[in-house]
Amino acid sequence: MFFQKIYTPGLAINTYLLGDETTKECVVIDPTRVVTPIIMAAENAEMHIKAILETHVHADFISGARELKFQLKNAPIIYSSGFGGEQWVPAYADHIVKEEDVLSFGSIRLKPLHTPGHTPEHIMWICYDETRSHDLPWFIFSGDCLFVGSVGRPDLLGENAFNFLAKELYQSLFVRIAHLPDSVEVFPAHGAGSLCGKNIGGVDATTLGYERTCNPYLNPIEETEWIKSISQDLPAIPPYFSLMKKINVSNPPLLSELKVEKVCSERDLDLNLCFLLDVRYPELFARFHLPGSVNIPMTPSFYSWAGWLIPHNIPLIIITNRENQMNDIVSQLRLIGFDQPFYLFVLKDDAEKKMNRIECFSYLTPEELAKRLHDPKENVFVLDVRTTSEWHSGHIADAYHVELNNLYQYMHKIPQNRLIAVICRSGIRASTAISLLKKYGFNHVVNVRGGMQAWIDLEFPIITSDKE
Repeated sequence: MFFQKIYTPGLAINTYLLGDETTKECVVIDPTRVVTPIIMAAENAEMHIKAILETHVHADFISGARELKFQLKNAPIIYSSGFGGEQWVPAYADHIVKEEDVLSFGSIRLKPLHTPGHTPEHIMWICYDETRSHDLPWFIFSGDCLFVGSVGRPDLLGENAFNFLAKELYQSLFVRIAHLPDSVEVFPAHGAGSLCGKNIGGVDATTLGYERTCNPYLNPIEETEWIKSISQDLPAIPPYFSLMKKINVSNPPLLSELKVEKVCSERDLDLNLCFLLDVRYPELFARFHLPGSVNIPMTPSFYSWAGWLIPHNIPLIIITNRENQMNDIVSQLRLIGFDQPFYLFVLKDDAEKKMNRIECFSYLTPEELAKRLHDPKENVFVLDVRTTSEWHSGHIADAYHVELNNLYQYMHKIPQNRLIAVICRSGIRASTAISLLKKYGFNHVVNVRGGMQAWIDLEFPIITSDKE
């Protein structure tokens, strides 16, 4: 058997290739739009991709099923679930999966199992290897129903659908997969860091038996109590998730159909009709940047903050200081559905003196901030943009807390007549927050160098939730 996982960091996506060594046929499960690694993996193993299987309509990324089929000259057949009704069948599906379906190639046999809850149409794919056992399944591709140490969240379709989906998820986990033996290995569609579940474990795979023993959400408690536990402490849902559902049910455009254009001169940039995304490191962005640009550095959290903060409906100017970074930036943005025209602009590190339109902002050291906070005449306003859990673990007295993803919503509560010292854990999210504030007219803003980590390292006073 040929088996390979392709991992997409940031979104923690697991795409799988499964093949038969005799027939040299393979299938791909849950591909993303970044199809080159998939094609290369199949070619290196001398495998022919005969089918593309999906577990559900994804909310966190654009399906790569149509893109992969196109790149393979329309040869593979796309299998998508039909269990949720017509509204959840992607327009690009070649075969609508039914309960009696079996997909066989060589010694491998795959059967779908309807496991709704995360979404109405969700299916697992159960894998049998005839060379090992005809009756005993070897493993399952569990999609977003079951993760390592967690389960799929049932709240992505909104409050009105939550109770129904939560009950369906309960039935899927305790009734629909009950016949599967403990020995079955589990390969989920996401790993740690994905927002499709909470507290997902960091290992690649697990077994059903281990999860039944150790997964807190496979503890067979009464349904009402279980639903209460699954609904607590769910991470916030990025606004682009609902858009991904709509795009994935329709026909996501092929990447070759989307506009990408390089811009050589600052004079050619239309700063008024486009959203300016600057992906440079915060220190460079602070030194000089184009007016109105928003700083989202290329870190593992890039997907998340791009999904929260960038609009999908206007052209995007992408600014970097590294030309060899451009393809990666474009791929990451296309992966989460930014299909508007892109204009790529390389801003050299020495371009500061040559530009006509630039802005900047300063840093304060923790020592300087502490000194100013003790002087009422300084009139400093500390804005903490970390998560709620980070805030409760320790924050500066009298700081104002707004999570970065909520900054648009609470910006009207931030005073414009005071010096705003923005702080996060290390300074990266603070740079993003400052760029947003400057874009909307806040001129007196500074970044706290080193963030709360530097503040705590200097043993400056903090307030924790236990003391409040």
